[in-house]
Amino acid sequence: MEDIVADDVAILDEEVVRTDAVTGAQTKLLRFQVRTRRELTSPDEALAGLERDGVVFAVNSKSGRAALVVQGLTTTDDKDHLIPAVRLIRPEKRTIASLKGFEESAWEATGEAAWRAAWDKEVAEADPWITRDLVLVSGLLLPIWTHLPDKGTSVRRLKAPDGRRWLGRLIDPGQVPALKVALGLSDVANAYGDPHQVSRLILEDGAALCLAGGLWLRRAKVMDRMRIEVVGAASQRSSFAALGCFTEIIAYTPRVFVPVEQAQVLAAVLAKWPPQSVLPKAA
Repeated sequence: MEDIVADDVAILDEEVVRTDAVTGAQTKLLRFQVRTRRELTSPDEALAGLERDGVVFAVNSKSGRAALVVQGLTTTDDKDHLIPAVRLIRPEKRTIASLKGFEESAWEATGEAAWRAAWDKEVAEADPWITRDLVLVSGLLLPIWTHLPDKGTSVRRLKAPDGRRWLGRLIDPGQVPALKVALGLSDVANAYGDPHQVSRLILEDGAALCLAGGLWLRRAKVMDRMRIEVVGAASQRSSFAALGCFTEIIAYTPRVFVPVEQAQVLAAVLAKWPPQSVLPKAA
């Protein structure tokens, strides 16, 4: 059993999704906000143990972020070939990047004073907490086990600093609507009516939603950015435009997209063409 330990735990919602007819035992859906303290490295800690001759002080010209660049490394490309690489040491993480990718990026060499100023500014402005939402299915699990996701089937225990404990199956918040539909607690249209949830489901999980009228919402990569595309909307472009969607001609073909940053537009689309089914991303 794996423990989830947090510095701060708050219960956002608690819902009984099943009550056993014989024993009265309940199955609950618990939604938590979990916070852990962010661990940030100081400039001196980042420099500790490094040879100054092999290190470049860098600041990103677009974001203003700071990094220490360690040169002389190698990594592998998509074909498993060794290529030159660098290590980027940031206040919160360390990453490896190809030398070519680094040279083509917005990182620029600078003096130590400017680097320290940018590093200290980033640390000062950083949120001291890492916050995430967790959903735990707790209580009597066996009767609904087959309706839970196939991946991540282990039981987890969430621990709060004040000694409280919760035991159950951890699921992604985006999997909650499918579970409610499977348990008969909601229909597809109501379960997938939240535009923020649907946006994450499409853009992050790669799922596709079948809407009324034979339309589909799916993610599409255009100009290296993920968008929400309405497939099958060619004959109704004016209706979608009236709701705030936009059309682009790509490879001589008009395509309709929902603006990712405008949740109200996606909400209007879901209200006019309610979801009928969900197709998860293929494994």
